Amino acid sequence: MIKRLYLNLSFVGDNRCLGFRIYHKCEYVWLTYGETERAATDIGSALIRLGENHGQNTFIGIYAVNSVAI
Repeated sequence: MIKRLYLNLSFVGDNRCLGFRIYHKCEYVWLTYGETERAATDIGSALIRLGENHGQNTFIGIYAVNSVAI
């Protein structure tokens, strides 16, 4: 999935990637591919700062609500 994100980022960085509604009657708010990549990088950087190992053989599961809005 991350490989697809980076591939798309190089072509359509400013296009819509993830959308959400704050309330079900509201319009969708969209994050671009660039904003999505930045958020993923920020989360990864925070985990490394907390002392988690990093590399190709390290996997971390994140238990969270499946929503961009939170």
